[in-house]
Amino acid sequence: MSTNVEQALWLTVPGARRRVALGWLSWLGLALCGGPLVVATLGPAGAAIALLAVGWLLARSLPAPVECFRHYHLDDSEVTAMGPGAKVRRLAWDRVETVTQRGRTLVLVGDGIRIAVPFRTLAETTLWSAALARVVPELATETWERLEDGEEVRLAPALEPAWGALAWWAWAPAAVAAVVVAGASALAVGAGLALAERAVALRVAHARRVRLDRAGIAVRAGRRGRVIPWSRVEVARVEHGISVTERDGTGTVIRAGLRNFWIALPVIELRATLAPHCPPRVTFRARCANGGLAVVGEVDTVA
Repeated sequence: MSTNVEQALWLTVPGARRRVALGWLSWLGLALCGGPLVVATLGPAGAAIALLAVGWLLARSLPAPVECFRHYHLDDSEVTAMGPGAKVRRLAWDRVETVTQRGRTLVLVGDGIRIAVPFRTLAETTLWSAALARVVPELATETWERLEDGEEVRLAPALEPAWGALAWWAWAPAAVAAVVVAGASALAVGAGLALAERAVALRVAHARRVRLDRAGIAVRAGRRGRVIPWSRVEVARVEHGISVTERDGTGTVIRAGLRNFWIALPVIELRATLAPHCPPRVTFRARCANGGLAVVGEVDTVA
């Protein structure tokens, strides 16, 4: 496998295709024109529920229409978000603090800047590994050091659908239709349902959190959580994540959608391999080949 981590990175991708914006306008028009019929059939409350439900499903699979007016550029030094208009945001790779792989995007956060690069477009090229290789090794090394210093590292899933997509596809059409067609009662019902959905999403995200510390890994099993010591952890890669199993126990799948999953993955695998004698210092390095990425830890033997 090649050790050329410094693979040239030069890629510009659109945030979304123009048809996404056209689809949103069509959905908004349908909500307004079909609103009276839906209200007559289901009543104001039923109409609000139906519009929010359809919008929620659209938000799960489509980006916010404003993404049609953005482009993202990745090069060896930084990732840049351009648009809408003349707005430009730049985030250097060495300033990235968190990496989250969502359904459609690779979200990079650092220096108070959040940039969501279209992941599916990036994954179609051989450069996605080159992009991750610029942030994962250093952050994985920092994570190892934090664990050895006695700190906890928490991995939490991002809310789905994302706030922005949900506002565009569900909240805005439902609110406009309620004000124009159904009236204040439907608007109040819609607001209550929107708050309830976010509360449920937050609760689900809280239940799926994973905690790492020097002693082991804390995962959720059913309604109860449990801590598995590193010396008893068995890790296997599965589709969309990894399976963490306690020897002679049942496994729990940790999904790739967790915040900093790609950072924690090599740390989890190495600690499960070396436990109970984990060295205090490990340096992680990336290996890239044929579009794939491997991050391996090198034990620092210097006293």
